[in-house]
Amino acid sequence: MGWLGGIVLEHPYTLHIFSSNLIHPDMSNTGPDILQNELRAVIRSPESRLEFARSLWQPQNGHSLTTGNFQAPSFEGYFGFYEDQCITWLCDKYSQDKTHRQLVEKACEIAGLDAQQLQPLLLSQDEMERSWLFLAVRIFTMIDVGGLRTGIKLGQVSRNWTNGSLRAFIESTFPCTKEELDHVKLERLFTARNLERVADIQVIWTSNLADHLQLEDDDTKVRLFSHASFLELHREW
Repeated sequence: MGWLGGIVLEHPYTLHIFSSNLIHPDMSNTGPDILQNELRAVIRSPESRLEFARSLWQPQNGHSLTTGNFQAPSFEGYFGFYEDQCITWLCDKYSQDKTHRQLVEKACEIAGLDAQQLQPLLLSQDEMERSWLFLAVRIFTMIDVGGLRTGIKLGQVSRNWTNGSLRAFIESTFPCTKEELDHVKLERLFTARNLERVADIQVIWTSNLADHLQLEDDDTKVRLFSHASFLELHREW
């Protein structure tokens, strides 16, 4: 089981940030590589989402994905999140000609680098280069690692990644032992709806994994990560 394999919640959650000047209604490139469109082009069709997922996750964990995975609504939340991240990056007035393919390749590159290789990138004085790196990390991990010049936060908890490999950073953010996982078993009735009804705790859905299980307002509210399908893709990473 990978670092994200133990969370099994799903909820359609999309933070809508819309700008008609930034977003095109659909992918326009129908050539051999449909991810060569600029970030402003939305990834909507099952075929384009399949190509995106295969490029981003399959090299990392060997999942065999089909278009069927993206015809159901289970990934709508993730691609809404992805679109918001791209718009936010474009709103920061960075390069407008970056493509989805370049972003996916950057995320895969970062996932495979060790601490020594990453250090110069993390310490770079080039603001756009660092922002591009952190955007790639956000779309790969759904963790707020900062890097947004606009000051927009994904949620309540932001993690500063300043050194070490991406895997080491994630393991330090979510420390867990096999013994802990083996002894935890939740009943079927343990659902978000029953948590609100029985315990009178309000559930706030979040797209920032670092927010998961964060209690607020004198423990009357709890944030729950809402993208179980995304976690499944990372199960073996």
